[in-house]
Amino acid sequence: MTNTYRPSPQSRTTRPLDKPAWRRLPVVLGTLASGAVILVGATTFLLPDDAARPERDNAVARIETMTAAPAPSAITDITWTEVAGVSLPFSRTHGPRLTRDSAAGGYSRSTTGAALAAVQVVVRTSAAAGPRIYAPVLATQVTGADLPSMRLAVNDEYQRLRAQAGVADGEPVPTGGSAQVLGYVVRGIDLRDGTATIDVVLTSPELSSSSRSVGFRVELRWQNDDWRVVAPANGDWGTGATALGAVPDGLVEYGG
Repeated sequence: MTNTYRPSPQSRTTRPLDKPAWRRLPVVLGTLASGAVILVGATTFLLPDDAARPERDNAVARIETMTAAPAPSAITDITWTEVAGVSLPFSRTHGPRLTRDSAAGGYSRSTTGAALAAVQVVVRTSAAAGPRIYAPVLATQVTGADLPSMRLAVNDEYQRLRAQAGVADGEPVPTGGSAQVLGYVVRGIDLRDGTATIDVVLTSPELSSSSRSVGFRVELRWQNDDWRVVAPANGDWGTGATALGAVPDGLVEYGG
């Protein structure tokens, strides 16, 4: 019998980032895409007031597993290295095995490989990381119709942040913050077709003190013998972000 993994439904503690109900909470998680959801340092993370909002209805969350994919578990050979101010997981077995020009590729065609690719790309496409990091990642590890929009959004946000911080063009923007990677949730995986949907869950000291975190929905495709992240709608990670009132069901730690 084929051993298949079907992820559990999204936790009822999750809430979409619904603009009319947002309230401001200080947080430091690194600037992502156009900065609509999570910004750096003196800026804010926007969290909904209403904890009873229905969970997000996202069709991609219902991708079915069609190949052997055992339920994921913590990775045993993880080491952590700081990239763009965030400590990221690396695995000798599952990747990234190729790190050059600030990009990080070479992942295993597995659930674990997809989960590692997702968190690496999300953090490395932070505008605050600076163009030396985000530009090669966008050029080699991101795909999809919204990639041009994402390039423009990240560049625009970087210029805004660097001018605000008074740093030279091309240099990273100091965040003064400490985003933390909590883990990931598999929403769908089809290794035969080479598709995956992973929620990368991040927090910060400010959010974790009240048992809160943020989940970023990441779609991936297996292309050219590696996992590529599909650019989010409008090139903005905020379109796939969800405020979490508790640790989501099915969260897997990266380990280490």
